[in-house]
Amino acid sequence: MRNNFRKNAAIEELNRKYRKVFRIPENLNHYSEEDFKNAERNFIKHCIINAKIEVFNFDNSVPQ
Repeated sequence: MRNNFRKNAAIEELNRKYRKVFRIPENLNHYSEEDFKNAERNFIKHCIINAKIEVFNFDNSVPQ
């Protein structure tokens, strides 16, 4: 059971990280509310499945 919790925590951390990456002004101002939710969900799904998108720390512009 403990191992399952760790897996869920890792997925939740990725979810938070990719959500932060997606929520930039360009996307926030482009989509309607419903379209934004769908686009964000698809972006996060794509990132988790493919794990090829490099996430940048916007404070320092250095890959995490």
